[in-house]
Amino acid sequence: MISETACPEPAEGARPEIQAGGRQRTWARGAGRLAGRLAILGILGVLGLVLVTAAAPRLWGYQTYVIYGSSMEPTIKLGSLIVAESVSADELQVGDIIVFRSPSNGIMVTHRITGVREEDGQRYFQTKGDASKGGDLLEVTLEDGAQQVAYDLPYLGYFVHFAGSTTGIILLVVLPAAGLLLSYWAKQRRQQPQAEAAEGSPES
Repeated sequence: MISETACPEPAEGARPEIQAGGRQRTWARGAGRLAGRLAILGILGVLGLVLVTAAAPRLWGYQTYVIYGSSMEPTIKLGSLIVAESVSADELQVGDIIVFRSPSNGIMVTHRITGVREEDGQRYFQTKGDASKGGDLLEVTLEDGAQQVAYDLPYLGYFVHFAGSTTGIILLVVLPAAGLLLSYWAKQRRQQPQAEAAEGSPES
């Protein structure tokens, strides 16, 4: 009498799970690579924007300032980044927008020239903010040179100020860099068992 032995059926049900697990790992690796590339692009973009808008003009003798007040609105909006060039005080005229150190409190101010007078060979400038009803109380002489506003970039000053702060450096540079390092470390950890398995496999 021949006994029948039950043969196990192929575990067809396990194949989709294996395939699903493989797809999940592939998707995770792809997402990790995408996140790493985005982090690199983000860091390069932040550094490039700060360099172009704030640092590059200084190579050509310009200075950049962030506008923290609204006295020049609507001409120059609060939070703008302005680029100023050094000029001779003799070149300035009524209507020019200049950056100068206030004689009353020593703070850098961006205002428009509303009047010019000369006395004993010395030029005196009356200034005023476009949004102010009255002019500044004290005249300025600009004996140490003058800076005239060449152009302004609305609202970009907010970003430049934030990027230069401790919080901005942490959020825009340190954390993305740390994410890249963690992603690289995780990738190396995943590749290590595969390399060990390949070394321990028997030769054919």
